[in-house]
Amino acid sequence: MTHSTATIAMALCAVIAAGLAPAMATSNDEIISENAAQACQLSLPTIDTKVSPRATGFRNDGTANVFVICGTSAPTDDNDFLGGTALWLYSTSAQDVTVNCTFVTGTVGTYVYSTASLPLPAGSDPDRIWQGFPGGAYNVTVTCTLPPKVAILRTESSYALNVGA
Repeated sequence: MTHSTATIAMALCAVIAAGLAPAMATSNDEIISENAAQACQLSLPTIDTKVSPRATGFRNDGTANVFVICGTSAPTDDNDFLGGTALWLYSTSAQDVTVNCTFVTGTVGTYVYSTASLPLPAGSDPDRIWQGFPGGAYNVTVTCTLPPKVAILRTESSYALNVGA
């Protein structure tokens, strides 16, 4: 072989080897958001019509605190939540209120619980109550004591989406 033929042969072998080598997986950090009207429900079922899903969120139009549970989701079973999970809330109350929530992740035998509180000033703009889980999360649900005149607008979670090579 001449020098140029040997160079071409080596280059051809490198191209073939590169085509056979496994590609490195790539992922994007994404956010999934769901309307609270579909993601939330009363955690203690009742026929109380003062608490219900509405176009403007899952609202407590009553005069007493209620327990509400919201589920979060990821687009596929192989996604873990990364940065955390949040509920966006707003208050139409004339008084300052505080929303207390318990976030849960994991599966049977490995549940991890974490609590968080969000003070909402009277007539405030929407704000979020957020909880992160070191090392990621799976199957996150959030149970909150929803004060009167407070609504949950939506759930929000960040996750890694595998987009291939």
